[in-house]
Amino acid sequence: MKKFIYLLYFSLLRIRLFSFFVFYLSLFSAKGFPQQTTPKIDSIQTVLAAAKANHKVDLLIDLCKEYRNIDYEKTLKYAQQANTLAEQLGYTHGIANSYMYIGLAYHDMEKIAHAQEFYFKAKPFFESLKDKKEIATIYNCIGNTYINQGNYKKALEYHLKALSLREEFGDKKAIANSYNNIGNIYSGMANYLKALTYHLKSLKIKEEQNDTTPAWQHVIAMSYINIGRIYSTLGNFSRAEECFLSALKIYKHLNEKLGEVLVYNGVGGIYEQKQDESNAIIYYLKALKIAKEVNEKGGEVTNNYHQLSNAYYKRAVKNKNNPAYHTSNEDYRTALDYAILALELSRYQEYTSGVATSNAYIGNVYRQLGKYDSAITYLNKAMELRSDVKGIRWTSFEGLYLTYKEQKKYKEAFDTYQQYVELKDSLVNTQNALKIEQMGASFEEEKKEKERELMKKMVEDKHQLEIQKQRTILISVIIGLFFFLIFSVFIYRSYRQKQKANIIITQQKAKVENAYKIIEQQKKIVEEHNKDITDSINYAKRIQTALLASDTLFKKNLPGYFVLYKPKDIVSGDFYWATEVIPANDNKQFLLCTGDCTGHGVPGAFMSLLNISKLNETINEKQIARPDLILNNVREEIVKALNPENATEACNDGMDCTLLAFDFNSPFEGGKGDVILTYSAANNPIYIIRNKELIIGKADKIPVGKSLREKEPFTLQTIELFKGDTIYTLTDGYADQFGGKQGKKFKYKQLEELLLACHDKPMIEQKKILNETIEQWKGSHEQVDDMLIIGIQI
Repeated sequence: MKKFIYLLYFSLLRIRLFSFFVFYLSLFSAKGFPQQTTPKIDSIQTVLAAAKANHKVDLLIDLCKEYRNIDYEKTLKYAQQANTLAEQLGYTHGIANSYMYIGLAYHDMEKIAHAQEFYFKAKPFFESLKDKKEIATIYNCIGNTYINQGNYKKALEYHLKALSLREEFGDKKAIANSYNNIGNIYSGMANYLKALTYHLKSLKIKEEQNDTTPAWQHVIAMSYINIGRIYSTLGNFSRAEECFLSALKIYKHLNEKLGEVLVYNGVGGIYEQKQDESNAIIYYLKALKIAKEVNEKGGEVTNNYHQLSNAYYKRAVKNKNNPAYHTSNEDYRTALDYAILALELSRYQEYTSGVATSNAYIGNVYRQLGKYDSAITYLNKAMELRSDVKGIRWTSFEGLYLTYKEQKKYKEAFDTYQQYVELKDSLVNTQNALKIEQMGASFEEEKKEKERELMKKMVEDKHQLEIQKQRTILISVIIGLFFFLIFSVFIYRSYRQKQKANIIITQQKAKVENAYKIIEQQKKIVEEHNKDITDSINYAKRIQTALLASDTLFKKNLPGYFVLYKPKDIVSGDFYWATEVIPANDNKQFLLCTGDCTGHGVPGAFMSLLNISKLNETINEKQIARPDLILNNVREEIVKALNPENATEACNDGMDCTLLAFDFNSPFEGGKGDVILTYSAANNPIYIIRNKELIIGKADKIPVGKSLREKEPFTLQTIELFKGDTIYTLTDGYADQFGGKQGKKFKYKQLEELLLACHDKPMIEQKKILNETIEQWKGSHEQVDDMLIIGIQI
């Protein structure tokens, strides 16, 4: 029973810990200001009467912006008027903004499904306008709806997209907002270490802005509450209290009552985790009282009802068998009342996770009160509503199992218990995985600290070596002077023994000449050995070159191409290989592999020959033609070849690569493209430039070789290509080359900009530009790795 209570509490905490931030714009805008018009609204209304066409649409959108802080209904009204007019005019920017403000109005009304529908209507219009700032805004809005729905994966996807765009145009406040949202999502996923990292980054940027406006101070206070709730969840109660006090100080200064509601709910959560339910209830009731004073009916009140229901329930269970405690049934009834209030608000807000949690609470209270039929009804509803939230499902299964057991319905109890145990194992595995990830992060931090200590020691050792070197030079000079004096004495004596000395000198000369002859002979032997080795490597180069894709094969299958191939040594770990295949659909395909094997020089060349051999064997002998299946098979064969059964050490060598399959004959099903490209990629992405825009084909973060993820299959990706598209495949040698004035890496960002600048030039000229650029960048620096870039023009 105790496990049930705390698991249900943490399930709620995971759901609510991140979701309340979604409502903060409405909490601190529309509900924090008086319901009246402003001089700006009056001014817009005056101009609107005479405005026409697109200008009228823009003025209606301006009214939406102003009314968002005053009246949701009017925001919706003017956004709908703007949308109708914009669609009549075909005004793309007006259509996009009107859809977004309709969504925002529904979001402020907490009708999340309606909001998401209109955000998705706005999305393609914003994307067609190619304004990164506005695209980031709509991604952010969509991500927030997924947060409300508890769909963490989709929420994270859209907020990471928004963050990437915001980092490109450098909007610090928007970046801080994205960090905050991502932190809330990780809280919902129970990955509190990552959540804390993002929230701290968000708070740092917010405080660096030195913005003292009330709206921005609200945002800072919300960060303190986010961080405080995570510290509370992790059991660091002192740090949690510091954060809540910092937030409370801001809200007191701003006279913001809704902020105080958030703080008191957070403090109540600390007491609840300390298992002091009575004090938790005091703070929850204090928060609820303030919320009612300001007529708040939003998401935080739903959270407050859930917290009160949970606290009363836990107190009743704890004292159920305590003879000195006589109010357990009263606590159960109070818990039921608050759970029912939470259920009503959650339904109004279209808050699915809240509805499911409320049903779970109601069901378990009914079980404690002996109303088993009602308990079963509500617990089943909880599972049906949120079957994707394991915590709610587990607590519901446990509640059902105990209910059936108490009714002596042993068959139903046994069936439910089996499901409960299976889900429990799944939850334990998930929690263990999160712990391992957090331990890994701690290990990385310790590793970095040790690296810093090692670097410090190296600097100190270098300083000591310099001192030792100077001391050695001084001693050498003294010894030299001493020997010079002695030598002078010997010279004087040698003058007297000239004859004898001449004989000795002659003998020594003969010895020196003999030694010189021996050295010359050894030098000749070494040079012969070096020549033999160099000749062997050059011969190996001819073998390796013969296995690479020929110009004849490229010209036969590709309309335009270039290959920039710059091995670091005579032979290379990078290779390019191609072949023609005719799969089951009888349409000839052209396969092209761009590979980067472990190492370079002779070891890298051996690996390239092994990988080429396995590619030939997979495609030509096993008749496998699909890129992802080819890489799966090659990886399996490479791991077997390098790790035989009796091997004493594991070998992790392999390759990173892209494997492209061009079908120039089949039209793209349902599309307008000229060529079908299917590909799989191991660590190395592909680049496609279309209409002067760079498209990055992502790669699986898995090598073709032994690794922790070697059992995961590679992903098959399909792209529709058009005439005029340019495709690039490459290894990491070009981007990793050191050079320039400061001796830094060239990096992928600079390479992408270079490709965009020259992609529309003839292929031979592109190759020349790429080669001259990297040679100029490298200058006097040594080439650090093999380089390979292949360009293909459709």
